[in-house]
Amino acid sequence: MKFIRIGVDLAKNYFQIHALSSEDAPAVTRELTRRTMHEFFSKIEPCRVGMEACGSAHYWARELKAMGHTKHYVERGKNDAVDAEAAYFAKMGQWLR
Repeated sequence: MKFIRIGVDLAKNYFQIHALSSEDAPAVTRELTRRTMHEFFSKIEPCRVGMEACGSAHYWARELKAMGHTKHYVERGKNDAVDAEAAYFAKMGQWLR
């Protein structure tokens, strides 16, 4: 599958993503484990990825960059789904609040 932008909320065991394949398409949201996050990003074409700035952000930035994705950081929100959506909109240049 091809996405134009993906927002990621990073956590200890589960990660939330908010992805868009085109401007007109509905968003795809998924909860991924550490293993399935690697699998998911290695199977898609490189795209822009916005992620929450946290302790593991630099690790995931290196991993995603090695797969050809570009990364951007955003400030932390209140829950995983909101963080992933905020990361997506921050990458897009829009703000939810």
